[in-house]
Amino acid sequence: MVAKLNYSVDAKAALIWSFSDERTTTTKELYFHQASELIQHLKKELKIEESAKDRMTNKILSMAHEMGWELPGGKIDMKRVNSWCLKYGSFKKRLDDHNYKTELPILVTQFVNAYEYHLTSV
Repeated sequence: MVAKLNYSVDAKAALIWSFSDERTTTTKELYFHQASELIQHLKKELKIEESAKDRMTNKILSMAHEMGWELPGGKIDMKRVNSWCLKYGSFKKRLDDHNYKTELPILVTQFVNAYEYHLTSV
């Protein structure tokens, strides 16, 4: 779980240290109740992270929908969205491959700029 949050080695050690009553920096040495509390904490962090990522991703998809990037039937054309991300995005990654903390906010800004340009050119 800690790996999904992309914590640095020092941040991971500090987190474990705080949940072990300042006894250890490794999860292997946590007592059961300490490990349970750490897991609950990490689940909350992941949920917050996922909801923030979902909001940013949905914002991009909503703008793509407004620009008419759809397949027959109204579904978003993810191939077109991902092609745009690979070609014009700073990180040259598919939409879902962006890190929500550092990369996705930049991509959202870039897509907003493309969306606003689209609105002025229509």
